[in-house]
Amino acid sequence: MVALGDEHILYKMPSYEDYLKSYFGVGNKMPIEISIKYILQQPSITPIPIKKFENEIAEAELNIRDRERLRTRIRLFNSLNTVQQKIQLSGRAKKRIETRRHESAVSLFRAGSQITDLLERIKYIIIHIHNYDVENDLKVLVEMILTEQPDVFIRETFVRKFFMAYSLLVEGDLSEDI
Repeated sequence: MVALGDEHILYKMPSYEDYLKSYFGVGNKMPIEISIKYILQQPSITPIPIKKFENEIAEAELNIRDRERLRTRIRLFNSLNTVQQKIQLSGRAKKRIETRRHESAVSLFRAGSQITDLLERIKYIIIHIHNYDVENDLKVLVEMILTEQPDVFIRETFVRKFFMAYSLLVEGDLSEDI
């Protein structure tokens, strides 16, 4: 939502879903300044893709507290390996999913609950994210989740970690030099 005035443009602070849709190019593109403000308002322990704003964040005039919060976020989610290490898949789910390990991430995501719980399938995809085609599979899955799933699903912990893992896979590790 945008409100125009004589001297200022006012923006409503985006939701997590709005931020992701803008970040991954599925929704309206929001200004970088708004994206940075959104990132700074989120708890440091929340996985939020930020790599594409790394240069702007480094150049932004931030107070010491905000810069330290960003460094904490980066330390917690600086690499794909760091995100993957925080994922625990139940033995039962792993056994069931392994029978379909050669399927695409989209196919695994769409597989019914006869395989296992959807969040367990998301965890499996995160752990094995290197095994999937980025352009023809993972990108499609990102767009599918952002456009077809309800906001409450997008906010699920492991779905947030999936978006973070995808971002780190595609855009590379985060630098602590901000």
